[in-house]
This record gives sequence, C-alpha cells and structure tokens, in this order.
Amino acid sequence: MSKTPAAQFVPLSIAVLTVSDTRTTANDTSGDLLADRLISAGHALAARGIVRDDIYQMRARVSALIADTETQVILITGGTGFSHRPCNFVGTLQRALDTRRAESHDEPA
Repeated sequence: MSKTPAAQFVPLSIAVLTVSDTRTTANDTSGDLLADRLISAGHALAARGIVRDDIYQMRARVSALIADTETQVILITGGTGFSHRPCNFVGTLQRALDTRRAESHDEPA
C-alpha cells in the first residue's frame, strides 16, 4: 500500500494549433476535440489557430506561441497528409527550437 500523497492538479494554459491546407474553423474537428477536452479537464485554452501546411508559416506561428508568456503548452494536430510539399511539424519544431544554429555563427571559423 502506497503512502505517497496524491499529486495536486495544476491547470495549464494550452494552445491548440491545427496544421492544414483544407481545414477551417467550421470543420476543424481535431482542433475542436483537443480544445473541448483540455477545457473539460480544467485547463485554459491560451490560443487556437489553423496554419497552412507551409514550413515558414508554421515556424512563425509556433515561434509566436513560444514567445507568448501566457502559453505553457502547444498541442499541434494535423499536417500528416501526403501532398506535393508535406511539411513535418516535428521538423519545424526542431528548427524553431534549435539554438545551436544561432550559437554556431558566433564560433570562430
């Protein structure tokens, strides 16, 4: 029998970002589901948005959410379809968060 006290619930401020060329606020079912579930679980919806499946637009939107001091978590959905220019949001996040690139410019050649 465990004598560890139960962890206290800590509500988070969560942004939901859908990556899609075809979804709109009217038909973004995955974004709707995530937003509804996080709110019903007691968390706050910090931001909600849809961004095209374009690496530059994704980087800009994710970077803005990272810079937003109110946002603690970013949930990203979509962007998994096949197209002539599929952008992978995992790669986008890696590039957005890769501080080594900026640091490498300061190193002597």
